[in-house]
Amino acid sequence: MLTVGTIGVLINIFVIYGVSKVKSFGESFGKIVISQSLANCGNAAVFGLLVGPITFSCPKFHSTYWGARCGQLLILFWNADLFSHLVTTMNRFCSTFFPFKYPKIFDVRMTKFYLSIVWIIAVCQVLAYFSVSPDLLRPLRRSLLDLYLSLTVIGFITVVDLITLVKLKIVSKKVNDQQEDRKRRRREIRFFFQTLSQATIMITELTFYFYISNMIINKWLKFACTSVAWMLLQMSDGLVVLILNKELRSRHPRSVSSVAMTKAASRSYAVSTRTEQTSNNQESSAAPN
Repeated sequence: MLTVGTIGVLINIFVIYGVSKVKSFGESFGKIVISQSLANCGNAAVFGLLVGPITFSCPKFHSTYWGARCGQLLILFWNADLFSHLVTTMNRFCSTFFPFKYPKIFDVRMTKFYLSIVWIIAVCQVLAYFSVSPDLLRPLRRSLLDLYLSLTVIGFITVVDLITLVKLKIVSKKVNDQQEDRKRRRREIRFFFQTLSQATIMITELTFYFYISNMIINKWLKFACTSVAWMLLQMSDGLVVLILNKELRSRHPRSVSSVAMTKAASRSYAVSTRTEQTSNNQESSAAPN
């Protein structure tokens, strides 16, 4: 647990750093990805730095008041991750269906507002455990707050993603874009498949956690289908971002935008130079002998 949790923390910290430096993610989508990665970091850190060491050194501590707070932290970060995924899906949906209204729907101010709501909801759900006996909330949490809430949100995300995918295919067949438009559309498609891949991983984790684990008797296999699957989700979430965005794997992510600016400046300089040479040649040919 310590190893997987530590790897998950490092991967997501790298994603946060890279996304904050690379301009291709944009202000809105980049902030949403950072929100997801922060939630992933929190889950991985709790598993790797708290749950893992406590389990191996003093398992009885989990049954104490402060030991139970580890579970509440996991719930906090899980819900923040879940609803951040929902915002990501709606971001891609609006970008595809409402490209002209998208800058207003997901400007910087509105994006911060959406993400604030995400984290407020996550915190409010955890606060209930401090005011009500955990024994009274356990059946409700297991069925309604964990399983059905997660399945409802993931189901909604899946439906919206499929609708967005159909729209992307229709648009790609009809539109004959310029080179810059094609680059932008490829980026939008890459971001969409990033969202779809992360949702698929989350569905797989929920299936193992709530269904397959109940069919298993062996405690180690059950542990693998619950806690290990949960940790692998956080790590895989960050890996998807790294795999689908090669600019994040650059040694100097900050230089991505500067390289593009340098190339543009070079092309502009070359054009102006050729124009000046042509003008000089015309003046020379027009001059009297």
